[in-house]
Amino acid sequence: MERIVEYIWIDGQEPTKKLRSKARVLRDDHKVLGLLNIPIWTFDGSSTSQAITGSSDCFLKPVCKFPDPIRGEPHVLDDTNGGRPYRWPEERTAFPRPQGPYYCGVGSDEVYGRELVEAHLKACLKAGLMIAGINAEVMPAQWEFQVGPLPPSAVADQLWLARWLLYRLGEDFGISAKLSPKPIDGDWNGAGAHTNFSTKGMRDPGGIKVIEQACAKLEAFHKEHMRVYGAENERRLTGKHETCDINTFRWGKSNRGASIRIPLHVVEASCGYLEDRRPAANMDPYEVCRALLETVCGNGFKG
Repeated sequence: MERIVEYIWIDGQEPTKKLRSKARVLRDDHKVLGLLNIPIWTFDGSSTSQAITGSSDCFLKPVCKFPDPIRGEPHVLDDTNGGRPYRWPEERTAFPRPQGPYYCGVGSDEVYGRELVEAHLKACLKAGLMIAGINAEVMPAQWEFQVGPLPPSAVADQLWLARWLLYRLGEDFGISAKLSPKPIDGDWNGAGAHTNFSTKGMRDPGGIKVIEQACAKLEAFHKEHMRVYGAENERRLTGKHETCDINTFRWGKSNRGASIRIPLHVVEASCGYLEDRRPAANMDPYEVCRALLETVCGNGFKG
């Protein structure tokens, strides 16, 4: 019996890491494909900014496993815009009308790229990822998907895998997925990776007090967090377009212009979670989880 295993890892590029992957065919000598039965493999680290040419071999040791939802799927090709948002024209005079009707919109005149996003949703479900939902966002061709709730390491693992699926499926549709904090200059929303975070104390009855205490801790280490919340995040966090200025920290209840938002239903229940709106779409989820844990549950985040 032959099975194809796709090895996926994160490279060493700076300031924003990228995903890499390579496929391997496993035959009868690997009959049981439990995680411990998937063999260690190697790659050229000198080509991924993870090793020098004179000592370039790096090991790939699998740490989690999901079903592959892609192989065998038909290919549907479409045109692509290169560096511009999908279906945006080259001339600025022909850009879509100002943002307003696009968020959670319906219709081909207001929503671009749904074919890829729907395929991505189904692939994530088929792979067993804890994808929680999707919606069209404020800027045309801008979409959001959510992963979780999960423990920190698991949500970081699954977000990276969900990104890989998005990039890989984009090849089939001729659409290039991008995580730029500011996909296009002008009066358009940037792209964030809003992070919902809670501890048991926050979820317990009366946990709103614990949430407020966490906000105070996050304010004390704001600058340290911003250093790991995504490259070029200053282009997005301008104080406009539902963001707080990158040099300013404030938290608020049901306030999408704040650094930390406490959702209205959390306020009404007096327990739940907080939403950190500062991370950019290109953030490394491992770093964001580490920053939140060390600040809220430890002695503070030093970067």
